[in-house]
Amino acid sequence: MGTEAIILITILSIVFGLIVLYVLYLSLIYFTVTKKMYVRYNGHPLLKYFDATDFPGLSAEPFSFQTKNNHTLRGFIYTNETVKDFSKVILFFHGIGNGHLAYTKEINRLVEDNHLAVIAYDNHGSGLSEGKHIIDLSWPFVDAEYCLKYLKSEPRFESSKLYLVGHSWGGFVAGNIYHLTHDERIQKAVVLNGLPSVADVSVIYTNGSLLARRYYMLLSRIKMGRYANQSLYESLKVKHVPTLIAHGEKDPVVPYRYLAPILPLIEKDHSIQRFACPDHHHFVYLSLEAERELMAMQRKLKTLKGDALLTYSKTIDYTLIGQHNDALFAAIKLFISKD
Repeated sequence: MGTEAIILITILSIVFGLIVLYVLYLSLIYFTVTKKMYVRYNGHPLLKYFDATDFPGLSAEPFSFQTKNNHTLRGFIYTNETVKDFSKVILFFHGIGNGHLAYTKEINRLVEDNHLAVIAYDNHGSGLSEGKHIIDLSWPFVDAEYCLKYLKSEPRFESSKLYLVGHSWGGFVAGNIYHLTHDERIQKAVVLNGLPSVADVSVIYTNGSLLARRYYMLLSRIKMGRYANQSLYESLKVKHVPTLIAHGEKDPVVPYRYLAPILPLIEKDHSIQRFACPDHHHFVYLSLEAERELMAMQRKLKTLKGDALLTYSKTIDYTLIGQHNDALFAAIKLFISKD
């Protein structure tokens, strides 16, 4: 074998070895992050989670359905005396964590403002629903599709016009589920601090590397099939329902820069609306004061220990933390009501 051939083989071997090491590095990051994230979420034991009994006039009818793996998901159909029928309903999707009871104040506000029933359930591995842990960031699309099938099978809801509202993980679902299902009952979507795509979230830990993005998209496709690699940008480029997007420009969880590709679409397509939130972080549905208090609470829950944590938990001002961004809720009401 000639010297040139030996050199070429050596170079190729080094390059191949580096690629293998990089893939192993990406795999280590992926499985480390998912192991930490894909756990069961039962709620913080020291926090109060509101339910319908905390709101005068709000009723909660329990319902359940089975998702793809035959686990039972549970939730409630929220109404009050102003809800006259189910010809139009709001379907609410919660963020990652403790389930929809972390949003009961917002659900009550949606019922009161719009005089519509709000249907909300807990994703697999969250809150009231079954499942040892969260399966994947894309799995809520599975749950949402099976919820749509359940509603189709119920006489009260089989012809209901559906208005989707979701925050963070739930915003990811609200903004993309029509693209997956083409369910003609879906009329509009409200996306609050929604994830842009799983790939965007995954590459946070690899400084946005293009190779890392492609690799994580491949892993997601292998694991989740057609539910994988949904993207709000791609969904809005094709046939979509009218969509209202509200995103805190100071959001550290889902950075606002991820919306950059979507902004030109908003300029061209009047069915896509943006509600500006220049001073908000990840909780645009709260007032600025409430959001600051909530973030301070989250920091203290992570840093305080023992008696200090227990003492602090008894001082939490749930009234302050629950103050709403009234301008945003007014915009949601107008958006839902307009034909």
